[in-house]
Amino acid sequence: MDAYNTDPDLKVTCGSPGDGTNTKSVSITEGQAGEAYTYTCNHGFTSDPNDLTVVCELNDEGTIASWSLTPSSCSEVKCGSPGDGTNTESVSITEGQPGEAYTYTCSHGFTSDPNDLTVVCELNDEGTIASWSLTPSSCSEVTCGSPGDGTNTESVSITEGQPGEAYNYTCNHGFTSDPNNLTVVCQLNDEGTIASWSPTPSSCSEAKCGSPGNGTNTESISITEGSPGEAYNYTCSHGFTSDPNNLTVVCELNDEGTIASWSLTPSSCSEGKCGKPKNGTKTRPFDITEASIGDKYYYLCITNYKYNGSAKFEVECIATSAGADWSHGEIGPVCIYSPNYEE
Repeated sequence: MDAYNTDPDLKVTCGSPGDGTNTKSVSITEGQAGEAYTYTCNHGFTSDPNDLTVVCELNDEGTIASWSLTPSSCSEVKCGSPGDGTNTESVSITEGQPGEAYTYTCSHGFTSDPNDLTVVCELNDEGTIASWSLTPSSCSEVTCGSPGDGTNTESVSITEGQPGEAYNYTCNHGFTSDPNNLTVVCQLNDEGTIASWSPTPSSCSEAKCGSPGNGTNTESISITEGSPGEAYNYTCSHGFTSDPNNLTVVCELNDEGTIASWSLTPSSCSEGKCGKPKNGTKTRPFDITEASIGDKYYYLCITNYKYNGSAKFEVECIATSAGADWSHGEIGPVCIYSPNYEE
């Protein structure tokens, strides 16, 4: 407010400088020429300090006193942009008011503790400066933990995996699995906030031999599979035989422990044969070395001997569980002395 003076004996003064905008109430009602008055911004408001001081000034004639500036104006104290974080989406605001919160959003494939993603615009105690409560947030890459040990697999060799990374399980020695079931991949969910392995940890089953397969001229197989180290003994069909060493097969693992197979191909039994028949008592020797099943022969007595009975003694090569044998076994016919008898 200007003050006018027409009386040379009266001192010219300024009236009250008047309340400013967002300032504390003016504490004086007048000011002397040359006197300065400094406004104080309300809590939460600020201004250029040069704009807060007014001076009571006289005009050139010394008849009028007025304040050098109009009442000061203070503007609200605000925070600037909170600034882009690390691995976060771009900040969507340029300023914030005291008490206002801003929540960062992690970029796809990154994550953070939710408590670390929100910043608040705060005033200092004097109410003259506003700043964000935390530095710009930082998000770390979303990773999978250890894929976990599988069933009958070697111990897992990693503690975490990045999205898109594959891990291949290895079956323990003596166990096997479809190769397609041994690989897991670290995958992100649609939101990009959680990573997990897909599928679940692999499972390997014991490597086994299938059925050893029916042999040639052997009885039907009685098993459908065999475990490593297990032996299976073939049995020749009735009337057939084989070297006993060729009748046993063993389920064996390869060096890698991934494939089990039988040690020999299915056994083969050949038809049983009878050897040369045993000589009887006072009988003529046979001129054969072996006979097939079904072959029949008659014993003949030597000169001056005849059968101890009325019928000729017949032997036949017959099938047995061991292959073949003569029908009389170990006992041959007996011829008795009969002078001048000749067959």
